[in-house]
Amino acid sequence: MNKFINVCRARQENLRNLFPDLAKLEAVDETPLYQYLAVSVFNHWLSCDEAEDLLSTVTEEEQKRRNRLFELFNDKIIQSTEVLHFVRRGNRRNFYKFRDFTSSQALIDYLHPTSSQRYSVVLPQLKMVYFEGWDDTNVFYLLDCSHKNLLKKWAEEVGLYTLEKIT
Repeated sequence: MNKFINVCRARQENLRNLFPDLAKLEAVDETPLYQYLAVSVFNHWLSCDEAEDLLSTVTEEEQKRRNRLFELFNDKIIQSTEVLHFVRRGNRRNFYKFRDFTSSQALIDYLHPTSSQRYSVVLPQLKMVYFEGWDDTNVFYLLDCSHKNLLKKWAEEVGLYTLEKIT
């Protein structure tokens, strides 16, 4: 069963205009249009030694605990705002298709941590792009920082931390 359905043509164009530089974000390139905010199971940026200790030898039980925190966080997002998937299409670097989910279960399944594919979505009402990370730290790119405190609140409520970009 297909879990995505394209949004209408007019909305596609509106979303492409609303979310410029998606190719840069996917490539983790700098763009001045967005503010970076990470959500993590860790309360600080890990040093190289900490990363090796805390990421390379994670027990199954601990990984389940970490995943559960992100499931709870993602549930707050799902319950609060629209979530759309996006994917690059065609030969053009910045041509993206935006897709809705065919059901609420398809959305929940897609935003499940460590599923077969890392998730990447936009939250149009909040003007945010959201990527799943590989290191128990997910990343938001905010076009409008007025909702930043909302993310911080949700993270705190479920036991996650927010981290600002180190400059």
